[in-house]
Amino acid sequence: MTFAPAGGRGLQSLNNAMNSTGLDTLGLVAVGSCIASVCGALAIILTLLVFPKQMRKAGHRLLFWLSVSDLLTSASYLTNVLYFGNDDTCKYLAVVDIYFPVVSFLWTDCIGVFVYVSVTRLRRIRHTKGLTEIQIFILFHVICWVVPVSTVL
Repeated sequence: MTFAPAGGRGLQSLNNAMNSTGLDTLGLVAVGSCIASVCGALAIILTLLVFPKQMRKAGHRLLFWLSVSDLLTSASYLTNVLYFGNDDTCKYLAVVDIYFPVVSFLWTDCIGVFVYVSVTRLRRIRHTKGLTEIQIFILFHVICWVVPVSTVL
């Protein structure tokens, strides 16, 4: 493989080399992006697991679950890019590729709701009978893991 300094011939020969292995330039970028995302999510997850005191904080628990969903999203995308299989497996991968990004989106929404409630209504919540933090997290888990099933049915 030779790289030409101008005229795009270098990129074209790179594309030809990648096409012989099954991946084009876009596929290579997708694999690199997925691997970087998996590494980032694993770094956050492992950091929070190694220092369990951090998991006592609500914000860190939300970040943990967002990272878990992002890890599964990236892993499903990576599997989809690298897998060349039959139609049935492709259908299952398509379902997973829809489910986990929705889960990740909903965890991001839950973080936004939690920050809003924590910042703007902190005084009102302390003086009224509202949901406890455990009840809020149970509600978040139901919303984030069960509701997206409706998008893939």
